[in-house]
Amino acid sequence: MPRSPIVWGAGLSIVLSSLPSLVLPPTFAASLPWILERTLTPDLIPEFLRLFLELPTTVRTILALGILASARHIIRGYQRRLDRESLGPDVFEVPRVKLKWPLNLDFIPFDVNVMKNEYCGTTWEILSEEYGNLWNLGLFGQDQIMTIEPEAVKAILSTDFNSYKKGKPRCPWEDVQCTRKRDIQQRR
Repeated sequence: MPRSPIVWGAGLSIVLSSLPSLVLPPTFAASLPWILERTLTPDLIPEFLRLFLELPTTVRTILALGILASARHIIRGYQRRLDRESLGPDVFEVPRVKLKWPLNLDFIPFDVNVMKNEYCGTTWEILSEEYGNLWNLGLFGQDQIMTIEPEAVKAILSTDFNSYKKGKPRCPWEDVQCTRKRDIQQRR
């Protein structure tokens, strides 16, 4: 069977996993004024909502999306602050990569250009010079913590990580003990 001429990049999984959170809330926010207009009776609508519904559809949609974006930003910041406080005073926020386009979308053409013209690790070199060994890429508005910290890379490569997603904390000593038990059982 011949292979497809299309070569998918490694970031496709990130893009596809981000689609629901990128598409569904704005779609809901954009359709909410239309739903309100169709379902509410004119006598029961509060004055500010009636004024909002009298605006042209494009203006209502833009306002609804702006309110959604503001609310998400405020809630996300509040949740982050609560998480930091619950973990203790020595917890710090990972530096966020700030690029020119919203949701750091200009990272994609930047990285493609680097991959075409330079060494594949140059992107991480550039980011590490500005942000250090640990940073939050924040692509598509989601947290994506990246590191080139040597100890973290060693830990990832020396253990049986099959997924780089955050899971339950594991004690490395327990892994060593399990490996020893498995080796002893295999020798018998």
